[in-house]
Amino acid sequence: MILITGRRAPQVPQVLKEQGFEVEIRDGATPEHASSGPQGIESKGDAEVVVIEGDASTLQRVLSASREVTPRSSRALRVAFTYNVKRGIAGDQEAEFDSPRTISAIVEALQGWGYEVVPIEAGPDLPARLDEVAPDLVFNIAEGWHGRSRESQVPAMLEYRGIPFVGSDSVSIALTLDKVLAKRLVASAGLDTPAFQVFRAADEPLNPALSFPLIVKPACEGSSKGIGEGAVVHDEEALRARVRHLRERYNQPALVEAYISGREFTVAVIGNGAEPCVLPVLEVAFNEAAGEFPVYSYEIKQEIVAGARYLCPAPIDRELAERLARRAREVFAALELRDLARVDFRLADDGTIHFLEVNPLPGLTPDYSDVCLIASAAGLTYQTLVGHLMRAALTRMGFPEEAMPGVVPLTTLAAGVGLGEVVG
Repeated sequence: MILITGRRAPQVPQVLKEQGFEVEIRDGATPEHASSGPQGIESKGDAEVVVIEGDASTLQRVLSASREVTPRSSRALRVAFTYNVKRGIAGDQEAEFDSPRTISAIVEALQGWGYEVVPIEAGPDLPARLDEVAPDLVFNIAEGWHGRSRESQVPAMLEYRGIPFVGSDSVSIALTLDKVLAKRLVASAGLDTPAFQVFRAADEPLNPALSFPLIVKPACEGSSKGIGEGAVVHDEEALRARVRHLRERYNQPALVEAYISGREFTVAVIGNGAEPCVLPVLEVAFNEAAGEFPVYSYEIKQEIVAGARYLCPAPIDRELAERLARRAREVFAALELRDLARVDFRLADDGTIHFLEVNPLPGLTPDYSDVCLIASAAGLTYQTLVGHLMRAALTRMGFPEEAMPGVVPLTTLAAGVGLGEVVG
């Protein structure tokens, strides 16, 4: 007798019965109420235990054969698409989640390359759904639900199951959401980042090496959550009030950084290896509405308030474009990222490029998200952008050429500098 447990169990019995095995399905919690036979299988579709009488070696052969119905090279790859969808909850709780429009666009783009796409919302039943779908790989944009490692929850689960996926691994994604750890690793690689201090309580003494103005951020949030009016502070009273506010609002430490007065740039990196492709640099060009000490705030990103234009290619000379591209690759390597990331910088008045943060799960909303604006400025359609992400990941995973989207491999486009076309 062999027991198979887990929510994939209901998929197994019919194949086994056809091979002459005796199969009985039981509810894992109440085996005394087990059902058997074909009618029991149908009525207990969510059963958790399958009891099989038969030879173990034959069973293994049957199970192995049942997973590959046809040779991989003769069918479209089955791509599970994992995501979290916005449901209209007030406030910024869902800020990192994606709209139905974005989800539909990615599905259509993947289908446009001939893949069999199965969208799966990343909820509590995700493991069971993946077992049902048995994908060849996963295109993941899920943000997770709780804690500073939430963005790594789906990647870690995929790694546990041995399912390949597009994007950075669970370790890198967890590290980058924690802005403090990311800054420490980047600094240890010899790259410039604003001086900082971590506040776990509002009454901690300020490091005398830091001087005002300072910017205060939640340590482990994305989409500029917690960064808005009042984020830049000019005295200790305002500093402590802001730290207290963020501690109460987000229940996590506050990152206090030296405020770098200067131009802000964001750089998209696609690929792997020693020279991943860097697309044209985008400048977040602040206007008077952003104030005397502008920041790329939650309100600006969500278009709740005006304050910035998006210029791509950025109006910079070739030398600065190449420096930003080189620095983006260095950050990408230092944090051991893969396939895709968006890196944010501030250029100080003395020409120093300061790393602010990196997002390995950047937004992919068509005609809105920074990466999409950059890709459009580089002459890439939305489907082509998704195709390049797939090609980067499939190449890294060792898939054959026939599994790749039919796009010409990217070359470095960072030298594409110009007058700064407004793209958003």
